[in-house]
Amino acid sequence: MSHPTQLSRVFKTNASIVCVLALALFAFFDVTKHDPSLSAINPFADDPYDAIGSFGVQAGIFLGLLSLFRAFRPFQTGAPSEEQRLFLLRAELAAVVAVVITLVGDGVALAHHTSLWLGSAAGGRLCALLGGLLLCAVATGLLVYRSARNARGPARARLWRRAALVSLAAVVALALYPESIRQSTAGALFTVVVGAALLFAPLWAVLAALLPNGAAASMREQRMASGWLARHTFQWVRVVCVGLFLGALLFAAEATKEGVAHDVTKRAFVLLVYVGLETIGVIIGCSFLRTSLGLFSARAR
Repeated sequence: MSHPTQLSRVFKTNASIVCVLALALFAFFDVTKHDPSLSAINPFADDPYDAIGSFGVQAGIFLGLLSLFRAFRPFQTGAPSEEQRLFLLRAELAAVVAVVITLVGDGVALAHHTSLWLGSAAGGRLCALLGGLLLCAVATGLLVYRSARNARGPARARLWRRAALVSLAAVVALALYPESIRQSTAGALFTVVVGAALLFAPLWAVLAALLPNGAAASMREQRMASGWLARHTFQWVRVVCVGLFLGALLFAAEATKEGVAHDVTKRAFVLLVYVGLETIGVIIGCSFLRTSLGLFSARAR
């Protein structure tokens, strides 16, 4: 009888570090929003920066947990395949890149609103926290990327050009985004969706450049993507259900912390906003990352 096979210790260690990094981003996000001295001068507490942070925290934690599961689970039928290792490494790198993109978005907000924090002691502390966490994220990314040297395909200039263009476009769009749009309800909701797109689009592009697949595997991924909706209707329904659940959970957490309107109609509207925006964000994230992370692929299991 064959015994279950597990991945080497380096994969488990990296997955654990990635998970700690994701939790550190959550702590940073929470402290900068609720600490009185920091929240008063925090320019990334408003959308679209806040939307990037919120979805970035969720993506980081999800990808960190996915990395832990893939790193520590036993493999019943022989050693893990190269594709299974690749999908694990992609999950680890995706978590790190999500943290980096979130912090870069926060940096854009700081550069765009210097009058709000520059020269204050709290502003210096805010920058120190952001810079320290960014350094930790970059160090973690280098650690994971180094361990992936045997799984990386040949570097492709086209993928790196695309990653650079998408990332630059996201930074420019964030820096030039007209914040006056948030004054209307429809504009505020649209801004949250923009924040989700500005997180997941560069995450998808950078991840594809960091860990490309071979030509045959790339063709297989394209076929998976093209026929995904037809073959994975049930999984798509589950994605929507996850979004609905997380939206309700976030609404409950916000109501517990800060309270909501006592009027039933207003309360129902706020709940609908949380559930709707969270579901849209989850769908956007899944649409960008499902193929590269093998979220619905038996080969990744």
